[in-house]
Amino acid sequence: MNPVVKRGASVLAGALATAILSGCASTGLDNLGTYQKQDLPEAQQMPSKAELKGGKSKVVIFEVQDGNIAESEQANVGVSMTGELEKYIRDAGAELVDRSLAQKLKKEIRRAEMEGVTGYEGPPVGDFAVRGKVSQASFGSEFTEARRWTDDDGNVHTSPPECTYTANVTANLEIYSLPSLKTAESFQVEGTVDTSEETRSSNCNGSGQGLLREAAAEAVQVKRDKLQNFFAPKGFVTERRTKEDDNVFRVTLGGELGAKEGKEVRIFKVVEEKNDLTGETITEKRKVAEGIITNQVNPGTAWIRVSEPEQAKKVRMGHRVKVHYERGLMEKGMAIIN
Repeated sequence: MNPVVKRGASVLAGALATAILSGCASTGLDNLGTYQKQDLPEAQQMPSKAELKGGKSKVVIFEVQDGNIAESEQANVGVSMTGELEKYIRDAGAELVDRSLAQKLKKEIRRAEMEGVTGYEGPPVGDFAVRGKVSQASFGSEFTEARRWTDDDGNVHTSPPECTYTANVTANLEIYSLPSLKTAESFQVEGTVDTSEETRSSNCNGSGQGLLREAAAEAVQVKRDKLQNFFAPKGFVTERRTKEDDNVFRVTLGGELGAKEGKEVRIFKVVEEKNDLTGETITEKRKVAEGIITNQVNPGTAWIRVSEPEQAKKVRMGHRVKVHYERGLMEKGMAIIN
């Protein structure tokens, strides 16, 4: 019996989507000497010295808890989900911290969750901590009898009896800023995977452990762009040059921080606004422009191209720059279809 697995979202179309979408913008930049350096006003909120020295985020990823759910524990769903988190966060350019070195932090986070106490006073271990807990894990089966039908042309078709197995996993993820222990991000992930196989019996008693692990991996994959955009290293704009309508910017996001030719970037400004009701000052990031990394990439710097002239005019020295991750159109289409 050869099972046919139908995944819930992302893994089937990644390579094809990349091939279709690549090459949409030019990355060529061969002679910077022909570009004119332009005055570049400073951003309203310039980066601090600590931010300028910072590079990759240091992240502690604690093992996802199975939530006392029997199906989850038996299939090691939490372990599977943890591995996917580590893979995608590492791929985004973050530096993973050995969680065995952060046991006190783990206890403090539990205390913060239960008692609302914030602030971690133990030894410094990183910039962020990630915790997760499985809230639902289920596995079911359905039997379909053999079928026989005739199409509009009079051709007779048959399909054999089948067993269809479906696994679903849902979990809650929390990202904490360190050392404040304040929640930086909180979201739910869900993955569903099914497989069908021919059968001679209506007793569909296949094992669901492997399928549950695949559903756990799928749950993280669906949210991988959100995770990677959060943890992607940031750089800062330092210079602008132009040649006719071509606008390029030097940024401190170099090869050592994961910059590669052809990767898309987003440029942000930091804005502080006062809440008139509470009197508190709220800091938030707002997108200024979109760009692409050119072929000029060094270990500590890179040149990016902003194709839209009106966006380029809004860029300032000190604006933040991050590589932008987004699932391709084919992957999103597969998620809708499934």
